[in-house]
Amino acid sequence: MTLSQHALLEGEVVSKIITRCPFYGMSLLPMMGGLIDTQGNQCALRTENHSPCHMEIIGNSPDWNKCEHRTMEKDKKFSEFMENGRAFPIKFQPKGVSGWNGISMAAWFEHVMGRGHRHS
Repeated sequence: MTLSQHALLEGEVVSKIITRCPFYGMSLLPMMGGLIDTQGNQCALRTENHSPCHMEIIGNSPDWNKCEHRTMEKDKKFSEFMENGRAFPIKFQPKGVSGWNGISMAAWFEHVMGRGHRHS
């Protein structure tokens, strides 16, 4: 069962993701081991500062498969992050709670990309 199917079974309406990047609108917080939803166009791959998605700035739709900030080095780190990382998208936070454990990075990737992450 996918994350979206699970949310629908729980009675929540899950809007379709329009971006094809699991890092779009997120901020990487290494101390938490996760991606935090910024509700904007921030790129979590740009860790040196708070930066908007470069693809969007130049007029393209965000796309993980075509991003120039996706490097072999970052792909290796991402593969490690897939094992234990968490994502905290606001759309999946249970209503009425201030803190939660988020969802696995693997589930977030599958929800955004429509497929599981393949290690290369």
